[in-house]
Amino acid sequence: MKGLHLQPTAKYPPRHELGRVCDPERLDYSMLKKWIACCEESHDFCTASALSTHLGPTTPVKYIDLEQSCLVAFSTAPRYAALSYVWGRVPTLMTMQNNLEELSQPGAFTKKPDQIPRTIRDAMFLTRELGIRYLWVDALCIVQDDFEIKHDHLRGMPSIYSLAVFTLAITNGPNANSGIPGLGLDPIPRSVPSVITLPTKSVTVFSSLHHKRLKYLTRMGFSSRPIWSTRAWTMQEQLFSRRTLLLSDNLAAWLCPSTQYLEEVERPSESHEWARMEGFKPDQRYDLALPRDLRLKGLGKLVVEYNQRELSFEEDVGDAFLGIASLNEAIFGPLHWGVPEAFFDLGMCWLPSPALRPRQPTNPDRKVPSWSWMGWYGSLDLKLWDVFQDHILENFGDSNRVPFLGFDMYIEPLVTYYKTCLTCSKQYPISNSYHHSRRWAETFSRTGSENGGLELPEEWTRHPSPSTWLDTLPSSYYTRDSEPEEARTLYRYPLLKVPSEPSPEHTCPSPIFDTTLSFRAQRLFLTISISSSCKIEKESKNERVLVEADTLDGEGVRIGSVGVVDDLAGSGNMNVRVLKGCEFIAISRGRCPARKEGGERWAGTWVVGREHPFRTDVDASEERLYEWINVLWVERRDDIAYRKGLGRVWRQDWERMVDALVEEEREVDVVLG
Repeated sequence: MKGLHLQPTAKYPPRHELGRVCDPERLDYSMLKKWIACCEESHDFCTASALSTHLGPTTPVKYIDLEQSCLVAFSTAPRYAALSYVWGRVPTLMTMQNNLEELSQPGAFTKKPDQIPRTIRDAMFLTRELGIRYLWVDALCIVQDDFEIKHDHLRGMPSIYSLAVFTLAITNGPNANSGIPGLGLDPIPRSVPSVITLPTKSVTVFSSLHHKRLKYLTRMGFSSRPIWSTRAWTMQEQLFSRRTLLLSDNLAAWLCPSTQYLEEVERPSESHEWARMEGFKPDQRYDLALPRDLRLKGLGKLVVEYNQRELSFEEDVGDAFLGIASLNEAIFGPLHWGVPEAFFDLGMCWLPSPALRPRQPTNPDRKVPSWSWMGWYGSLDLKLWDVFQDHILENFGDSNRVPFLGFDMYIEPLVTYYKTCLTCSKQYPISNSYHHSRRWAETFSRTGSENGGLELPEEWTRHPSPSTWLDTLPSSYYTRDSEPEEARTLYRYPLLKVPSEPSPEHTCPSPIFDTTLSFRAQRLFLTISISSSCKIEKESKNERVLVEADTLDGEGVRIGSVGVVDDLAGSGNMNVRVLKGCEFIAISRGRCPARKEGGERWAGTWVVGREHPFRTDVDASEERLYEWINVLWVERRDDIAYRKGLGRVWRQDWERMVDALVEEEREVDVVLG
């Protein structure tokens, strides 16, 4: 029978897998205990892989004491499990400032069984059955109406989930009342593989689909995933957990960096002796991984995944990302609404997909920024994050390979961005420091001495370039000492923590930043033209399309392009449509070679797996360099500008048109919401 296998349940020879008969009524606690013990005692890598414990909350963490049935607080983590589940929109008992003292009294939770959602009650029961005294549950272990404590603990999620013995993930429950199948006196029935009884034994009908089911957590399309793996809040829990016990209405599974266990398949590695013999394997938790170097591609991969996950309240987009942001800040420095401040010019250059839409907060007092990817829901195109970064010398993981510069993009800032603290009402410049680092390295390369007294940061080491490198490559390169020696990335320049200008000392104990950016920028009003000659991108099952529309000057001459998500084009109406008087503001400028090293056009050339992103304009250029201005198309409401799209304009055309304006009209103050 295609796709089905009969797996014997008799004693197996080493390294062979067997089908395991599963009880449709009850979960086998002894099997789960064996998985936990085997991982803790035999997987050295899993035991040592706790993430960033120094990034934990600065205040004591509360846990549910399952013996005393109340909340307790510890400064040092006890042995505990953490719960990951989908809240949904159901009433649930939450710890608030006015009931914290009550819930900290022994027996508090036994007095409120009807107020505790079934999923949390079942998790408390299971954790106790598995011999673990303490359980961490966000609704009860974070004081929900204490902003400082809540913000502190949301940023500390990497520590909270990585220090847990395991995370109990309820994958198919649509809300907190769904419960956990197979537990308690009145268990919710489970769907398990069929069993065939033979004269001498029982065998499990084992589908190959079951064997692939863990891949649905990240590798499959969102429509194929369990509910838990489509939610934004659970992404950080999936990312930070050392070990995850996954429970659904079907079967249990175990996921850790070293291995996977499936309830319906008995593996030799479930025993200690065989687990130690298997040796280390690549991380078995699939695609979600934290960046380990300063490639924006790593952060971008997390952003793309996160932005397609759902939120019950879309204004929570920043809060649900705080834990992920805190770990990435250790690598990239501060993130402002999901954009690295050190690479702010690059971070502003995200592109939409046809399915992208503005987020729709339910609370009008909680806004999201249109300029950040966080202000939008759906798939993103972050290819420019990758091709614009010029600090990477790409050698594709081979230290002996001559590095590759790709399209050799060079981006420069045109504005200084300011963020506003709502607590102290002061404005603080965003560092955008990538270009300071590049200029420092360029000066060092020419003079052999540091510029302006700046010293090389301690974690960076400078190396002379090998004689085998091409003349177009720099004469020296840099590495980060914190990266594994066998997999260190080569950098064109080190990243210095240099502010764009002196910044006032921020003394707020709990800074809260507004969604707006303030800056002064050049502005032009241009025409947008959409026609059948424009490049169109369409996604299946989506009537909207992404159009690379033309931008025209006052004479109707094409001077650039802008990405437009369009409904009319998706319905087949691709007659020429013109939008006049569209406001554009300049945010940065860039340049790249208009020809390959041999002088030929880029044409269909692919570099690092992609076509030149500006192929049409680059190939049309007759100059040695293609130079452009990165611009935002904005619309204004109540004197606040809101992002509608990202575009680019030929630099000579932009500067020509700006120079034609009277001086007081060339630049404007912008508040970008």
